[in-house]
Amino acid sequence: MRISSIIILLVSLLICCIIHRGVLSQTPLVLMHGITEYNSSMDHIVSLTRQLIPGIYVVAPDLGGWWLSVFRGMNEQLDLFCAEMKKNPKLKNGFNLMGTSQGGVLARGYIEKCNDPPVLNFISWVSPQAGFYGC
Repeated sequence: MRISSIIILLVSLLICCIIHRGVLSQTPLVLMHGITEYNSSMDHIVSLTRQLIPGIYVVAPDLGGWWLSVFRGMNEQLDLFCAEMKKNPKLKNGFNLMGTSQGGVLARGYIEKCNDPPVLNFISWVSPQAGFYGC
């Protein structure tokens, strides 16, 4: 990962985590990986976030790994993602959500379809939110 990408990501995370009086929030953060990745591909971001915001709860849910991110339909992945968020008691009061690549599309689907528990801030990083161009 290039240093400029890391800096942009961390600044985005910090902006989402600042509350009214300038104190860093302890709002949980959920990270959703992209296609052909495992949840462990987010470990570096998890580690950096915990260094910057000690005590924050950060989770990258496992929806079946890279194989299923390719061959399982998006609606089925979305249902699984919704269920994972709902059963996590640490997220019950809301959370910040960041998705990369296909994970950003899945995260947006969560906000539009489920959003229970609610997403407080959403970062879509290199995700085709407005579609894509060319073949």
